[in-house]
Amino acid sequence: MSKVRTYLTSFFLLIVGILPLYSQVDDNPALAQKQVQDFLKNKQWDEAIKKLTELIEWETATPEFYYNRGYAYQQKGMDSLAQLDYNKVVELKPQFVDAIANSALLSLMHNEYTVAIEGYSKAIFLDSTRADFYTFRGNAYFKKGNYDNALLDYTSSISKNSKS
Repeated sequence: MSKVRTYLTSFFLLIVGILPLYSQVDDNPALAQKQVQDFLKNKQWDEAIKKLTELIEWETATPEFYYNRGYAYQQKGMDSLAQLDYNKVVELKPQFVDAIANSALLSLMHNEYTVAIEGYSKAIFLDSTRADFYTFRGNAYFKKGNYDNALLDYTSSISKNSKS
């Protein structure tokens, strides 16, 4: 009987010790979200990731939670985890252009040029005003040796920049 009591006491103490970690999210999700924004603004990536993970686990996960966590992962160089979160964003909200573009950027950085071109093409379809999308897609075309399309995209980028 004493082993059972010891086990139950240990289990209770463990639970009591964990609950305060999540109580802030559970009690005040708006405060937790404000903390996330502060963490991101101050480049406190680990804290942002931790708080966003809590929000994802304890609140109705929004595409923005996954996007912000993906961004924090990306800033830490954890590209695989960032890519997973960006994919989740697009699954939840297919028109989330910044998640599409960040995913394409990760593909470009990892020499996955065809995937990057596809991603930037989708981003351009959704928002053709962004010069950076044309520049990065042009870079992917250039790396693939498709200089004609690269030149077209660089020209579009310059045109977009001169209009802003």
